[in-house]
Amino acid sequence: MTLSPSVAVVDIDLLAQRFHVANAAWLATADENGDIEAVGPEYEAAWEACKDVLRHQCRSKEEAVRKTEIVLGHDWLIESADSNFEDERFYLRDFLKTLVPTARGRS
Repeated sequence: MTLSPSVAVVDIDLLAQRFHVANAAWLATADENGDIEAVGPEYEAAWEACKDVLRHQCRSKEEAVRKTEIVLGHDWLIESADSNFEDERFYLRDFLKTLVPTARGRS
């Protein structure tokens, strides 16, 4: 018997998938030397997707574990969770609060 993942896990996995797609699109804008700039619509989409993953409020312990795995799996997510967002107030303590499951999650 196969158990289907909870809706909460699907939510964080969907956000992670969106982040990886947007990040890949941004990385594809690198010049012939491999240099990339933090400007343009591809960067903005990747940055918004990054913040969406980090701000997502977990609704279960399972989702908190999954979110932690996702963040630890990507350097940009780790660095962003550990520092203030440049364009809005969001600190490490805010990220950590999202890992504490709540009955009414806020995305």
